[in-house]
Amino acid sequence: MGGGLEADLSHGAVAALSRLTASAAVAGWRPVLQVADLRHLVDGCLDPAAEIRYSVKLSDGAHLQPGRLAVSLNHLVRDGALRRGSVVRVLDFVCDCVENQGRLRSFLGTSLVVELTATIIVMQLQILQEECTLIGSLKPYEPVRKSVRFATTSTFIPNCEPYPCGGSYPAGHGIAPLAEPAVWKTIAQIKNENLGCSDEADFITVKAIISFISTKSFCYASCPLLINGTQCNMKVTGNGDGTWYCKRCDQSFENCDSVYSVHIQIQDHTGTAFAIVSQEAGNYIFGYTAKDLYAVKYEAQDHAQFADIVQGALRKESIFKMKVEAKPFSGGYRAKCTVLAAENVYPSAECHRLLGAIGEFLQEGSGSSLESFH
Repeated sequence: MGGGLEADLSHGAVAALSRLTASAAVAGWRPVLQVADLRHLVDGCLDPAAEIRYSVKLSDGAHLQPGRLAVSLNHLVRDGALRRGSVVRVLDFVCDCVENQGRLRSFLGTSLVVELTATIIVMQLQILQEECTLIGSLKPYEPVRKSVRFATTSTFIPNCEPYPCGGSYPAGHGIAPLAEPAVWKTIAQIKNENLGCSDEADFITVKAIISFISTKSFCYASCPLLINGTQCNMKVTGNGDGTWYCKRCDQSFENCDSVYSVHIQIQDHTGTAFAIVSQEAGNYIFGYTAKDLYAVKYEAQDHAQFADIVQGALRKESIFKMKVEAKPFSGGYRAKCTVLAAENVYPSAECHRLLGAIGEFLQEGSGSSLESFH
């Protein structure tokens, strides 16, 4: 198969993935790995129309990292561009932890033992070399497990990050990672802790459902022009002749873009809060770009499909990365919440996070609050 290696593999990358933090992904770490194995993932789905999914084993030349391909990358496999032996640069990925053998290993008295294995979902990649002889003598990486003991309970977990390391997981749309990891909060804590009322905005993570979506005005016409390689996205006005004008760019053009600005209400077990959904988060929540959703409602005037899309976004539990800042209101200030990104709730990762929270609670004693366990 293929010839020699044309790009150096990122040696030690598999070990790093098992303990990766979100900040490492933000710093621009894009490991170069080789596809050691690629095959159709048999998941028991009987729907013939369901998307084919692929499992993948990535190699750093010494160890193997198990993972899966996002369905948006399926065409690379179908076209033969991505295959066993291909060398790739992983541009975006989701780091998850799953229970070993898919179950809780033991639950004896007050002793809890959980064994988890790191896996990744590759969201975006760059093919550097389509064919290459497999490099190295490959074997699975065995992470050193750490034990956290508290009170009379013991939890054994791997040293890995429980939630996505390379951004959110938006149903086929890429979302840039946040600038820094956000602390977990409940909705009640936004008010109780006066979040956003300091000189700087607070960045938080909330697990909640969407209980209400305002569809009266869910997007605005935006500028499609590029400024230093980035789309302007400023609100534009119509000239009355079918063209649009951007004040920032001081230019007119025939076609505009659309950007999400959706008012929603989110809810968890502690309360509700209103928030505005950004473009990136809107792509995940609705599964459509703002321009495509606008076309469904106003151009095709398919109100039944539009209602189904909105209804499908309600009552689905998600992880929301939010910015909370104080804005003037009636002579005072109130917190404004903006959803910057959204992603799925992964059960195994949620189990991992809650076990850690329980451990911290028991270590701190009665001074802690159970409110944060959400």
